[in-house]
Amino acid sequence: MVPTWMVLLGVVVVGIVACVIAVKAGTKKKA
Repeated sequence: MVPTWMVLLGVVVVGIVACVIAVKAGTKKKA
């Protein structure tokens, strides 16, 4: 089983990366 904190950390990291990619891509979408 994966620790809960590790799952939450992964979700946060993925979210941040997605935001960075969206900004760099110049998209006007906002989560």
